[in-house]
Amino acid sequence: MTSLYKGQNVDFIVATHGDDTGALSRVSAISSAFPLARIVVVDSSSAAHKQASRLKETIESLGKQASYVDCDVNCTYTCYQQAMTHVKGDYLVFRTTDKLLDENITAEGFAEEFDEDLVMLETATAEATLDKALFKREFITSHAPFSQPDGFDETAFLAQVQKHARCRVVSAAA
Repeated sequence: MTSLYKGQNVDFIVATHGDDTGALSRVSAISSAFPLARIVVVDSSSAAHKQASRLKETIESLGKQASYVDCDVNCTYTCYQQAMTHVKGDYLVFRTTDKLLDENITAEGFAEEFDEDLVMLETATAEATLDKALFKREFITSHAPFSQPDGFDETAFLAQVQKHARCRVVSAAA
């Protein structure tokens, strides 16, 4: 098993569209709760927004902890797919800028090593969503869930995963 200590060997993929402040807020929250994690920010903003923005330069100034990926399609799942070639860790977590999560609670839920294909956080809101899961990269790579981003059904994917994959649910405050 690989250690998850402080986010070691964990990559976070953050998809953003025109929300530089949200992206930087996510990066700050993630790096605070998971100081050893790597963060890939995928930006699907318009060309005009990107030209006026300093998001790329800001992310690149963070060094090895964060990287910036340009995406020309405004689709969260396309962003996730493009980021897959930039991840290095054995574990993946998916984020957007429109859902604010307490990453310290996430860190508590993902504190232990695991052998399962994914760990799902059980929170006060019962709905299973990608942002409540920590996946083994090998599992995501082998299933390629974002290869057809226009037709991707997050709810159906997670239901299938929870039914057929090796999955552990851990409790976390919400």
